Amino acid sequence: MKNKNQWLPTDRFTLLSTMPHTEYEIMDIRGKVLFREAFDGAMHSIKLDLTSGLYLLRYTDPSGSAHTIKFIKK
Repeated sequence: MKNKNQWLPTDRFTLLSTMPHTEYEIMDIRGKVLFREAFDGAMHSIKLDLTSGLYLLRYTDPSGSAHTIKFIKK
């Protein structure tokens, strides 16, 4: 997963990962968890019903370090 801000113009959200197993959560800007899931493999696509605004995606890498990516839903 790349750690930079992303634009999300549609309700379809695709995650790309170099880790064999990825656990992630999507939060609103206040930190409230809206969605939590895990997947195996390099790519995972989900449909999210989010209103326009700023959101955070948080995941943990294999070494245990947490990473957060900001994205904007148009």
